[in-house]
Amino acid sequence: MNENSYNCLGGIKLSYKLIAIDLDDTLLNDELEISTKNLEALKYAANKGVKIVICTGRASNSVKKYIDIIEDYGSEDFIIVFNGSIITSSQGEIIFKKIIKKELLHKLVDIGRKEDVDIQIYNNDDLYVEKYTDKIKEYEILSGTKANVIDDLKNEETTLKVLYNCDDTTKLDKIKEEIETLYSSEVFVFFSKKNYLEVLCNEGNKGIALEYLANLLALTRKEVIAIGDSENDIYMIEYAGLGVCMKNGRESVRNIANYVTENTNNENGVSEVIYKFI
Repeated sequence: MNENSYNCLGGIKLSYKLIAIDLDDTLLNDELEISTKNLEALKYAANKGVKIVICTGRASNSVKKYIDIIEDYGSEDFIIVFNGSIITSSQGEIIFKKIIKKELLHKLVDIGRKEDVDIQIYNNDDLYVEKYTDKIKEYEILSGTKANVIDDLKNEETTLKVLYNCDDTTKLDKIKEEIETLYSSEVFVFFSKKNYLEVLCNEGNKGIALEYLANLLALTRKEVIAIGDSENDIYMIEYAGLGVCMKNGRESVRNIANYVTENTNNENGVSEVIYKFI
C-alpha cells in the first residue's frame, strides 16, 4: 500500500482531481443502470471540480446513453473506450487511438478459428462477425451494439479490439495462453467476463490511456482515483494514486487495490468511494 493510500485510509482526504470509473459491474448495477445515488455522487464530485472519466471496454456508441445521463448531472468530461484504445473528449473528438496491426489480426483470427469460438472485432464503433450465433445475439443485447456479418474478418483494416466469445472457458484459456506465449510484446489479453476474452494493442490499455489523459491535464497520479472490478481494470488501478476495486470484483483485482469497497455495484459502491475520499 503506497503513501497516498495510507493517507486516505488514515482519514486524511487528499486533493483528488480526476476519477476514472469503469461501467459494467462498477458504476452500472446488474440491470445495467446507473443508480440515482451514484448519479448524485458524480454530481457532488463534479461540483467540487473533480473531472469524471468513464473508462470502459465498450465501444463509444455503446456508452452514449450512459454519457447522456451523466451529462444531465453536469459531471462528464472525457471518455476512455475499448479498454484504453481510444480517448475522446465530451464533444466526441478523438485525442488518443491505438489499433491492432493487420498482420497480427490475421494471426488472432486464425487462433480463434482453430478453437472454433465466436470471433468479434471492432473497427471503430462497428462490430463485425463471420457467423451470427446465439452468443453473438446475447452480446448485442448486453453491449447495445449491432453485429455486422461479413465473409472474412481478415479484410478489416482498422481493428481496435478482438473478442473471443465462448461458454467453454477451457478453449478461452488455451487461446489466452497461446497469445501470451507468441504475442505478449504486441498485445494485452484478458478476460472482461468469464466467457469474453479480449485482445488489445498493448499500447492501449486503461492504465496507459489514463496516464496519457492525466499528463494532458497536467495532473499527477496522486491526484487520480480509479475504480473497477475486472482484469482489464488492473493497469488503471495500479496507476492511480488511489486504486479501488469493487467488493464484487475479481480476487486478482482486489489484491492489488489500495481500497476495496464495502458495497457492491448493486449497492452504490461508487458513491461510497466518492463520499469517502472527495
